[in-house]
Amino acid sequence: MSQAQAHSVRETIRDTFIKIRAMLLAGGEQVWQAGMDQERVRLSREEDLYKQEMLRLEKDLSDLESTVEELRGNVINRKTRVNMSDVENMALVLSKSSKTVADLKLRFPGLQDGMKTFLSSEMEKVMREEKFLKEEPERLESALRRCKKLTGTLVTLKRLMEKLASVQEQRLPCSNSSTDGRLSPTVTETPPITPTSSQHSK
Repeated sequence: MSQAQAHSVRETIRDTFIKIRAMLLAGGEQVWQAGMDQERVRLSREEDLYKQEMLRLEKDLSDLESTVEELRGNVINRKTRVNMSDVENMALVLSKSSKTVADLKLRFPGLQDGMKTFLSSEMEKVMREEKFLKEEPERLESALRRCKKLTGTLVTLKRLMEKLASVQEQRLPCSNSSTDGRLSPTVTETPPITPTSSQHSK
């Protein structure tokens, strides 16, 4: 496998991994969002119920205060006799209101903690999104600068490799120097001339 093919395979694997990770994160985000939606609905229902009971309590107390003040004024100023059944009815309303106050006072800390936790998580999410919106443009610009730098480096590297290949093609192959054997002139040896002895006849 060539280097380019290996790089292509690595890029494909990396892209696939990024897509799978994005899908998993999206699924986790949906589950988290669904859980947060359920918690929001529950807290909203408890908050609405609490507020309705608080409004009813305040109305009952306001009505009771007005009735008691009117009755008190009649007794003091007009010397009107008090109907005991009316007083007992007002006492019942007051007892009911007191129980409602005690119940709401017990329920409020749980509602308060739940709303604080929810608001805290919402604030963290808002802060993360604000941080993302603030930092993402610079991250994109940084990635773009890195791409440009790598492009320039690869172009320069390619030119150097092409130049090196051209130089290597133009270079003559080195030949092994053989031993310079010089032929020495052949020396013809002349056999010595032997003088012939003449035979004298006796």
